[in-house]
Parts: sequence; C-alpha cells; structure tokens
Amino acid sequence: MSSASNSETGSRAFLTLSPRRHILRNHLRDPLRRVLVVVEDKMIETQIARVQIKIVVDERIALFLVLLNDPLCLVSGDLEPFGDRRHQEDTMKIVGHRGASADAPENTLESMKLAWEQGAYAAECDIIRTHDGKLILMHDDSTKRTALDGVDLLVEHTDWTDLKKLDVGSWKGKKWKGVKIPLLEDVLRAIPDGNHLYIEVKSGNTNLGADSRVINDLESIMEKEKISPEKITFICFDHDFLNRLKKRVPRYHVYYLTTYARFFGRWPDVRNEAELETYIREALENGIDGLDMENSAVITGEWVKKIHDKALKVAIWSYGKDDTLENALRYKEIGVDFLTTNMPATILQGLDPSCR
Repeated sequence: MSSASNSETGSRAFLTLSPRRHILRNHLRDPLRRVLVVVEDKMIETQIARVQIKIVVDERIALFLVLLNDPLCLVSGDLEPFGDRRHQEDTMKIVGHRGASADAPENTLESMKLAWEQGAYAAECDIIRTHDGKLILMHDDSTKRTALDGVDLLVEHTDWTDLKKLDVGSWKGKKWKGVKIPLLEDVLRAIPDGNHLYIEVKSGNTNLGADSRVINDLESIMEKEKISPEKITFICFDHDFLNRLKKRVPRYHVYYLTTYARFFGRWPDVRNEAELETYIREALENGIDGLDMENSAVITGEWVKKIHDKALKVAIWSYGKDDTLENALRYKEIGVDFLTTNMPATILQGLDPSCR
C-alpha cells in the first residue's frame, strides 16, 4: 500500500501522490467502488477515504477510468510502484468448487463449511431461483442428479416448500444421508470472518440467460443480511446479466465466467488472445473486477500479466482430470489470483502455507 495522506471535505476527497502531480477528476458512483487510474507504466494500489484505487501507470497519459458516481472526487499525488503484488497476501488463494465437493455433497451447507475448514479461502456455490422466489443452492436445472431416488423437479418450476424436503446428501454416501438443499441466506450467515463466498448465478444448462429477477433478489438479500462486500464475488456466464448486477451492487466483486471447452449452447469462449482482449475490454467498460476462466494450456504468464496490467483479477476453474496439483502449481507460478478446485484439502497439501 502506498503511504498517503487523505482527507474528506463534504463530497470531496483528496489524496496526495508524487513524484508527478496530477489532478484527476471523476464522478463517484459509490464511495466504495474501485477506481482504475492510468498514469506511468507501473501498477500501484492505495486507498482514498473508503475507495480502493488500483493504478496502472503510463507516462503518456493520466486517466481515471470512470467507475464511480456522484460526488466529484479530486485526487493528486505520489505514485508508488505496485510491482507484482496483486493484493496484500500476494499469493494464489484456493476456492472450493461447490464447496469441498470431492468430499461432501456439492452445493450444501455442509460442503461449504468443509471447504473453509480444509483451508480454502473461499467456497463457491451455484444458485437458482425457485418458482416462489427463493434463491437455493443447485447446479443443474433439475434435482434429478443429486436428489435421493432421482427425484426429478425443475427448480424454477418448483416451490421451496417441496424442494426443502429433498435428501441431496445420500448420493455421496451414508455419512451424508438426510442433508438438505440450503437457501443462499443459510450459507451467507455461515461465512467465517476472513473467508469468502463465490456465488455463481446459473444461466441454464445451455446458457440461455440468467433470470433477471435474481438481481433484485441479490440486492435485497445482501442488504438484509448485511453481508460485507469483501466476503462476496458474483460470477456468471451471462455477462449482460453481470453488467446489470454490477450497476446495482457496485461495491461487490463481479467476475466474468468464461469457457475453453466447447459446450452445447451459447458460451463465452476464451481460446485465443483476441477473445481474451475482447473480454478484458468489456470488463473495463462495465466496471467488472476480474475474469474467471476455464483451465486450459493457452493461459500463460503473459495472459495473466495482460489481465493484471488492467487491474483485473485472474481466477481459474477446472474439474475432472484437469483438477490436479500439477495445474495448481503451474497457475501459482504464473501469478493467478484464485484457483477453483473440487478438492481444496488435497491441493492445499501440495502448495505452500501462504495459499491458505
């Protein structure tokens, strides 16, 4: 963090920076929003009032990318190199995919808690809206794969009163018999201090689009439960949905999900540098905070640097045969911020303690 003096007078905030002095004006949409500043070919991170500012420096320009709203903010000051630090921890953090899903029934409160207990920084869950407007944890459109006896209910056409009766643990073993589907609120209340939850808003088995009503639901739940923005990252394959969500809950982290493998339906692929550049540009245009990309050999240290140079975070998700310690070590080496895995305990055993 750079050493800086800051003060706030009415709606104006000031930060002192040098060796070069710049006066930067920008509309603040929210006093907790991230601001991207371009001024000199280095990256720095600092804070002004309650605003975290990530700065990419290029001596040809001094530019605030507009990411904030009302009141006017004046900033001038000293630029301290950010270097290779991505944030204070400066290491790759582990995210439990659907919780600790290698060891517990996916998308259950038990699986989320186990991921945190195993040392994962974050647990990741999938949410779908029920017929009566509840947000529940479920990956598939239907309950058939995880419900006892293959009970086949389409979540969006079924009320919570029916869904909450289902046993979604027995398929994983006798130990988990009777485990139920949780509401999103149940999981939010369970996030330990210092830990995090990734929330994937499902967009259908062929990515036809996320339910736009979920935007209102999430805004209401976050406010009602008083969940700190530092505890939440929203992800989705429907980028239009995320762009709208970010405008409604600007203090919360939002990452574009992308794919590499070919799936049936409309999916946002990143298979080459041109596609990567497209999503970086769209992320910056919409105030998105990072890219959450599917594991692939095309992701290199150069790609990671390109994303970091725009002050965006890099997360990687994998599953099946690609969910290996070998891949985890490679991603740590090239500077990835977050790695999503089904088996946080196993992966963490092979990484150094800083990844916890």
